[in-house]
Amino acid sequence: MTNPPQPPEGSGYQPPEGNYPPPPQGNYPPPPQGNYP
Repeated sequence: MTNPPQPPEGSGYQPPEGNYPPPPQGNYPPPPQGNYP
């Protein structure tokens, strides 16, 4: 498994360093209660 190519420095794309926004508090359906292994 090879890592995906990283964008060159200064390309304008800066991945968030741990600053992930919390999931929006909306009407998310609960996970289906099925036969999970």
